Amino acid sequence: MHAKVVVVGRDYHFGKGREGDVALLRKWGEENGIEVVSVEPELFEGRRISSTWIRELIEEGDVEKVETLLDHPLAYTGIVEKGQQLGRKLGFPTANIRIARQKMIPKFGVYASAYLFDGKLYHGLTNVGMRPTVNKDDDTPLTETMIFNEHFQLYGTKGTVLLLKFMRPEKQFGSIEELKTQMSIDQKQVWEYHTKRQKTVRFEGYM
Repeated sequence: MHAKVVVVGRDYHFGKGREGDVALLRKWGEENGIEVVSVEPELFEGRRISSTWIRELIEEGDVEKVETLLDHPLAYTGIVEKGQQLGRKLGFPTANIRIARQKMIPKFGVYASAYLFDGKLYHGLTNVGMRPTVNKDDDTPLTETMIFNEHFQLYGTKGTVLLLKFMRPEKQFGSIEELKTQMSIDQKQVWEYHTKRQKTVRFEGYM
């Protein structure tokens, strides 16, 4: 790679059994004319910001704190799939993007979200999970995003879902009517969140 500078954290380790440390890396750098820079950890609420902490927060659904630590929202990019079109029949059409198997899966449930399409950001409501009320065969998680006040033909297009706030856990309902009633409640609560949110959604890195 012809590196000139290598930047690592203060507690960086590498190699078999993680036996290599910053001191060994510096020695190697001196021998090869490469500058080694060691940086101090960033702290938030007295805790070191780390990938382990961020993964824990994603599993808990605390995407608001994830956004604070990363300085941008947790996001999933993919091609919009054509599903059962149940949302459209119920009056809540959604853009469905599957979560890749190598991606960290957030806590299943309903989120206030933003949807990035064609360089523009839209207010959204996203369900993440397995759709237990209507799904019997699909075994991989899906993000289903309803975009407020817009009607797009998105099948086959590339989109990005940015999760902003966890609203409630995923739930299996006794009937489609119960599901429809809850979706109306979710829509109202998420819209209230969007109207009150003051923080700008950063999405430049997903363009």
